[in-house]
Amino acid sequence: FFAFLFTGTTHMPYAKIKGFNKYPHEKNGENGFLNTLYYSDWAIGEFFKQISHEKWFKKTIFIFTADHTASAFRSGFVDKFRIPLLIFDPSNPKQKIITDVSS
Repeated sequence: FFAFLFTGTTHMPYAKIKGFNKYPHEKNGENGFLNTLYYSDWAIGEFFKQISHEKWFKKTIFIFTADHTASAFRSGFVDKFRIPLLIFDPSNPKQKIITDVSS
């Protein structure tokens, strides 16, 4: 099966999420972004805890990406356009980090 999920949690204006404010909350600032990112990271972890025992889990490839990052808080041309892409295969414990810029 194929599933797609979009979340606007880490988009301005940043919601103040009780229990996930590591930094002083800013509705439109970097601290607000970091707090919502902290929440998103927790939510993804909870998602994997819930599904890790499903029969289909080890036969599924998970792909995480973004449409953009908080580039307003970055300096340098390349850093403004660095978009994360994570591919997770639970049946393959080998990790590989590729830092090349690509399109």
